[in-house]
Amino acid sequence: MATPELTCNACHDGSIDWNTLTCSSCGHTLAVEDGVIMYSDIRNEDDYPEEMTDALVGVQDKHFWHTSRNLWLRACMIDIMRYNPHPTFLEMGCGTGFVTHAIEKLGVDAVGSDMYAYGLKLGATYTDSPLVSATIDQLAFRDNFDVVGLFDVIEHLDDDLAALRHATTYLKPGGHLLITVPAMQGLWSRFDEDQGHKRRYNRDKLLTVLQQAGFEPEHTTYLYSFALPMVALQRLVVQRTPKKKLHDYLRPPAAPINSILKQLAVLELRLHYALGKRAYPFGTSLLCVAKMKG
Repeated sequence: MATPELTCNACHDGSIDWNTLTCSSCGHTLAVEDGVIMYSDIRNEDDYPEEMTDALVGVQDKHFWHTSRNLWLRACMIDIMRYNPHPTFLEMGCGTGFVTHAIEKLGVDAVGSDMYAYGLKLGATYTDSPLVSATIDQLAFRDNFDVVGLFDVIEHLDDDLAALRHATTYLKPGGHLLITVPAMQGLWSRFDEDQGHKRRYNRDKLLTVLQQAGFEPEHTTYLYSFALPMVALQRLVVQRTPKKKLHDYLRPPAAPINSILKQLAVLELRLHYALGKRAYPFGTSLLCVAKMKG
């Protein structure tokens, strides 16, 4: 199945060929910077410093949280591929393309988008999928996708409902949304404030906003239930210690602990499927697979 082409951002009529990046109607050609397709002119990245992105790239393939989240998301995509073997996939707010890269390795035609070009440029060094610099409301495609992903994105937005409603414009009828968010408002701490979070979610809160946006949740579960006591203790410590630099939060635990947590995360995923995808009742993150109504 062909990856949906971008709508020309100059004439707003023709389509942009992925190979030439040129509009079929007006001849406009998109600029490319370090492997990133510059669909919109975004340069202000002050609220997500480059040093933070550099630190993220250095740990995301090692940290138990990032690697195990990818395992969950790949499992969800494999479930979808059982009845749609060749889905198209758009990740909105893809950061450095770490998840997009994990999904493309399943043989999925994927596109990653983010408003911060610097992270995309780092992702372009290892990701084969197109990476497009644009905000959620600036992207436009000639056709829609089978699956849209929003992974730890909407908690950063003032209007999460508007973003989810906009996500429906990129989906085919009956298409799926994969979404993860930080869970349990009781875990709120300076960590969330420093990360630019507006809120954390419980199950009902997430399902409500998804339904308001036009989605029908099919499966929802908390993640990292095994890590809840550790994270709760960590948040208490954070509140009582001097303010950290942003990139300090990204460091994985000490290697032996990180290894144990990775193993527990894999066990959590396997147990979930062994029990017929039974939902975990608590955890530090929420995952939902939702279908677009209509």
